[in-house]
Amino acid sequence: MRQISRLYTPNQQCYGVQYAPNNNTIIACVTCDKFGLSGAASLCFIKHSENTFLESKFSIIDSYKFGSSLFDLDWSHSDPHLLVTANGDGSIAIWKWPTDPHSYERKPLHISKQHSREVYSAKWEPIGTRAFNIFSASWDETIIIWNLNNTGLSSLTSLKGHNSMLNTGAWNPKISGNFHNCMLFFKQKFSPFSNFF
Repeated sequence: MRQISRLYTPNQQCYGVQYAPNNNTIIACVTCDKFGLSGAASLCFIKHSENTFLESKFSIIDSYKFGSSLFDLDWSHSDPHLLVTANGDGSIAIWKWPTDPHSYERKPLHISKQHSREVYSAKWEPIGTRAFNIFSASWDETIIIWNLNNTGLSSLTSLKGHNSMLNTGAWNPKISGNFHNCMLFFKQKFSPFSNFF
């Protein structure tokens, strides 16, 4: 495989990258100062254009600043304008992009903090009856299941059982992994919740 292009994120390290689910020319990227140990972070939006078969161009077209590290992101499969980020201050944040170009609001739509340590992974549940549910996996050894509804983010349950920091997880099946080379499988039953908006 050959390298087709390169895009630098000056003075920040990239932690997560994902193409928009409905647009293969837009990429979202989370970056952190000082390898996520301290400092600010950015949620960047990148335009990918292919000029020819041999040439691709990447350019940052928008960005949001955040006061803590950003370690992961995931686009919503139900609303192509919403993203969730996993944050170094123990919170998750819901972002809307693109925003109104005349708006000065450059902050998350919703933010909620219930973890006591860094959140390293956050993912939307796949499309279905609970498409506005999110999980967050944290270095505090817990997974929290959230629901995004018209009043904001609500915590549905906290899953415990790991004995070390959580770095990732996945929906269906619900899998999480930690530094002790262990995967735990959870089966949760939820009552139906109303969708966001």
